[in-house]
Amino acid sequence: MADHNEALRLAEAMEDEGVSMTALDGLSLQAAALLRQLSAERDQLRAEVETLKVALRMGAEAEVARAHEVVGLRAEVERLRSDADRYRWLADCNNFYEAICLMANPKLTAHALGEAIDHARTTHKDEG
Repeated sequence: MADHNEALRLAEAMEDEGVSMTALDGLSLQAAALLRQLSAERDQLRAEVETLKVALRMGAEAEVARAHEVVGLRAEVERLRSDADRYRWLADCNNFYEAICLMANPKLTAHALGEAIDHARTTHKDEG
């Protein structure tokens, strides 16, 4: 009952000051509409944040996949580097006779040929 009386006194004081209940009702409706709009915007922003989180996660996963691919490609480059060095040694005119002898040897398998070229490269480099 005390709250009700307090509310009535507040309403009378507001009317004395020129603030009508009708004006307050209009403000309440505007405030409610604004709250609904802000709530909808908040929900929209939350949905956008979730979408961005998913996109960020997918982007991070793609970056990790690319990083793994780069690591694999670098390892492949290192594996192929020895073959490239062997090829360059074979193609070097200064090693022509040795290269022909190694490649013409029917007893050498591909692996053994690679080891023979490596040995010849090392021996040739040490002599030079």
